[in-house]
Amino acid sequence: MAFFSTLSLENFRNIRQTGLEFDPYCNFLIGNNGSGKTNLLEALFFLALGKSQRNASVKDFVLQESEYFLAEVRIDSEGKPALRRTQGNRNGHLFQQDGHTFRSASDFIGDLPIISFAPEDILLCSGPPAERRRFLNMLLSQADINYFLSLKEYHRTLLQRNAYLKTERPDSHYLSVLTETLVRQGALLRTRRKEMLPTLQTCAQTHLSAMVADEQITLDISGPATDSEDEARIALETEFRRNERQEQLLCVTLAGPHRDDMLVRLNGLSVRDFASRGQTRSLALSLKLAAADVLSNRKGKNVVMLLDDIFSELDDARAERLLERIYGRGQIFAAAPRNLTSPNRRSTARFRVSNGTVTREA
Repeated sequence: MAFFSTLSLENFRNIRQTGLEFDPYCNFLIGNNGSGKTNLLEALFFLALGKSQRNASVKDFVLQESEYFLAEVRIDSEGKPALRRTQGNRNGHLFQQDGHTFRSASDFIGDLPIISFAPEDILLCSGPPAERRRFLNMLLSQADINYFLSLKEYHRTLLQRNAYLKTERPDSHYLSVLTETLVRQGALLRTRRKEMLPTLQTCAQTHLSAMVADEQITLDISGPATDSEDEARIALETEFRRNERQEQLLCVTLAGPHRDDMLVRLNGLSVRDFASRGQTRSLALSLKLAAADVLSNRKGKNVVMLLDDIFSELDDARAERLLERIYGRGQIFAAAPRNLTSPNRRSTARFRVSNGTVTREA
């Protein structure tokens, strides 16, 4: 089993200083809105994946009137502890583990699989396509390091190409070089997304059926139907040729996986257009739990679950059923404004959070 065993923070968001020891199975963070619960979860997410689940800039981590922040966790994996830390200021940051400096997140992403769920994740099903692309990218980046590296190269090249399209007279040869990189990396991204979707759909259906009877979820990827990376590459080349003139007029790249969508349907109908808020919330939670299943199967490890105030719209009975469903699959961190009932009180830690101060309850 892999889990966070300790966390130390200094000048992180609204937390001046704290040192915590966690339970391997279940940890409750109890406090009012704005007390600092989400900041604790953000620190864990950042130390696991090298980015904020809220898409925040690292400079925002620094406590007001401070010059730096520091966050450090001890990760226990099959009895082998590792000390990972990140420190930085408003100009930059770095990661270290056991004294060794990381070159990038590619050196550690996926080591401790992690899934985060918050109330705003209801947008995963009902929001714009960018929400679903981000979900797929986060899942596949942890499951497959080649996907993560291709995604980095794709986005770097996309920024270059969009900037070059804005020049007065772009050179066609250089533009074709950038296009070829997008085609090559984009074909891999599209293929990996499509390959993973059937498993994700099956796992999501299992979780949805446990919450709501007689509801059927269907997942698909927008864009051309392709069965291999070679076919995906040919399809992308065709898209770029078709959009060439319009791209030069609009000065932006119009084709590629950065514009694709994961289509979510419930009983054959578009969730964005026809599902109720309750159905949408159940679907989003099912997809997050399915992502944890996919990660666990791909990595052969348990998955840390960060649950940020998702119980506010659930009564006590439903909250207990949800915790019972996920308990034992991996370490749980559940933030809530009220006390929650653990499926196993002997293996649960409770922390009271108030104005950036964190205290473990007896």
